Amino acid sequence: MTEERGPSKGCTRRAVSRSPASIKMEWRIAKTRQIANQERISSANKTGACQTLQEAVLLEWTDETLALLIATSAGTSKLCFHAGENRLVVARKSLSAFGRALRKLGYALPKGS
Repeated sequence: MTEERGPSKGCTRRAVSRSPASIKMEWRIAKTRQIANQERISSANKTGACQTLQEAVLLEWTDETLALLIATSAGTSKLCFHAGENRLVVARKSLSAFGRALRKLGYALPKGS
């Protein structure tokens, strides 16, 4: 090891010569610790990662255009969520209001929904 004086009094900088093998080993140790921490955090979060907020109904329409029309219409847009392609999700508690708004557009929910 060599010591060099820095710009201010009492400040020293040590130049340490390390072999590439020791640098590689230190990197592996650091990487292993990082992976272990990620797994510990991940397993702790997995148990509570998902929770039920409310029940919902997934509605599948004949085509994507119709699903988008319903999802963006003034009376229904706040009651449903476009879930991709030809699907809409409606909260079970909003299903009757969604059905009324849907009838104003000229469509109806299937019986038993």
